[in-house]
Amino acid sequence: MLWDSDFHSSLPSLIVATEEAGSVTIRPNANFCRHQSLVKRSDLLGLLALLCGMKLIMAGSSFEVSGTLRSLEAISGKWKVRIIVHLLAGTKRFNELNRLLPGISRGTLTFELRQLQKDGVIDRTQYSTIPPTVEYKLTASGEELRPILAALDKWSKLLLALKEKNSP
Repeated sequence: MLWDSDFHSSLPSLIVATEEAGSVTIRPNANFCRHQSLVKRSDLLGLLALLCGMKLIMAGSSFEVSGTLRSLEAISGKWKVRIIVHLLAGTKRFNELNRLLPGISRGTLTFELRQLQKDGVIDRTQYSTIPPTVEYKLTASGEELRPILAALDKWSKLLLALKEKNSP
């Protein structure tokens, strides 16, 4: 377990943080080896940087950990990316999305759509008709996910090819 009391109390003794030019570099110290079986180095450093709100610098590249994790949180889960992919094709009504996503309950779809709307990924438009009509479409921010999802699709194909190549 990552957050047992022994591990949590020893976090400060596992790292050395140095600040230079507005960035904080985190690296493991000698005590780190004792806990390596609990968590990978990059996971621990990312977690520490997130907890401290620091910029993480690893292998010559830097990125804002908290911003990256916030972005991933906005689209994480079983259904959000699937919803976004369908909305990349254009505006959809609630029942259309429900049909396009076999296995999702109406309540779960409603919850996920509200979360995506709250995070600024989609827009919801309600029309005063009988019965009420609701449409969902991607915001400009949501549209920016198009190249990211395309890159992930390309990467997944590379992973699949690698897996096939390395399987017996």
